[in-house]
Amino acid sequence: MFIIAQAMIFGEVKTENLHVDVRGDVRNQYVTPLRWVKPAVLLLEQLSIFRGGDGKDATYQFTARFDEKTGKFRIISKKKVPSKE
Repeated sequence: MFIIAQAMIFGEVKTENLHVDVRGDVRNQYVTPLRWVKPAVLLLEQLSIFRGGDGKDATYQFTARFDEKTGKFRIISKKKVPSKE
């Protein structure tokens, strides 16, 4: 998969487990790369939509670091983004 955001090419990234675990019954999750913080460190944003349709969605920003030994990303920090409501 090739991801392009804000005119930056992020390249092929294996994202099977690149998400933040959230509580509740999640219907859909969308993870979007925002920017490279420094080489091999990527800032991402996750939108989690819960079942039930009551408009209670959650947005998280998290940082993932690429580990060259394992060839996978590892989440090193996360924070919940406050709702704009």
